[in-house]
Amino acid sequence: MDGQLVTTEPKTVNSRRTLPLSAEALTLLAEQRRAQAADRRRAANAWRETDAVFTTHTGQPMDPRNVLRAVNVAAAQLGLVGVNVHSLRHSAATAMLESGVHLKGVVSTLLGHADIRVTADTYAHLSDEVARAALAGLSRVFSGPAFCVGVNVGVKASKDPDSPR
Repeated sequence: MDGQLVTTEPKTVNSRRTLPLSAEALTLLAEQRRAQAADRRRAANAWRETDAVFTTHTGQPMDPRNVLRAVNVAAAQLGLVGVNVHSLRHSAATAMLESGVHLKGVVSTLLGHADIRVTADTYAHLSDEVARAALAGLSRVFSGPAFCVGVNVGVKASKDPDSPR
């Protein structure tokens, strides 16, 4: 508001949570802490303590437009278009689901959703690769031994060949 960054409380109680971090993420955060400490020393009295992990060179919270600009530059270097901070969230959720991470117990919790349907409906985009794998699995089921010998599981046999099954 009025050119100032406004921070608010998270939307829900599930939004505030502790996330387990990978060793790689911890290494990157340690590097960020060292870089921020160097910025703090250089800024001296101009430093503003905010407890933010990612700050400007004087400790101010980063402007979201600058974060978006950095994401756009990184995406462009990788040949990606239409990437924003929220699409990274979508991609992370989809990658977790595609790699077999459980929707309810893990993905939904990591995203801070109280209702699993929000995760499933919003973030679990079905990729072509996953769709092909699902159909290949279904094909294996239908070409298995029970179907090769004419057994139709779950369908009652009828003595009348003209009756619907």
